[in-house]
Amino acid sequence: MSGRFAGKVKVTYNLHPPMLRAMGMKNKLRLPAGVLDPVFVVLSGMKKLRGTRLDLFGRDRVRVEERRLIEWYIDLVRSSMDELKLQNKAAVLDIARLPDGIRGYEDIKLRSAAEAVERAEVLRGRLKNTLSLPLLATTPTTTES
Repeated sequence: MSGRFAGKVKVTYNLHPPMLRAMGMKNKLRLPAGVLDPVFVVLSGMKKLRGTRLDLFGRDRVRVEERRLIEWYIDLVRSSMDELKLQNKAAVLDIARLPDGIRGYEDIKLRSAAEAVERAEVLRGRLKNTLSLPLLATTPTTTES
């Protein structure tokens, strides 16, 4: 980094860990790179533990909700595809795009996930209230003798 800038470069990280936020800490911590770089290397190596019992952050409410949302979304898309018709393809596409709106960190992400679930219910209602013309018309096959 120092090759890119003139003079001495000082790198710091500003962090606001969820654990400290839960304990009432309002401000971010400013920590030097020399302290945190080794910690980040260790955390990076722990990616292999994600989803296992040894995942330190796996029990966090946001992570639990993220895993639940994956299963919910898969089920939602499968059931929507079962009801796909020419008249409701826009609703099915809107359902497929629901995860695009789930953004943010912590409470913001949980709120946007709840909004996506509510939106899914509205879209599922649109699926059920459409005419039942198939998406692809089937043509009778003829066999020649």
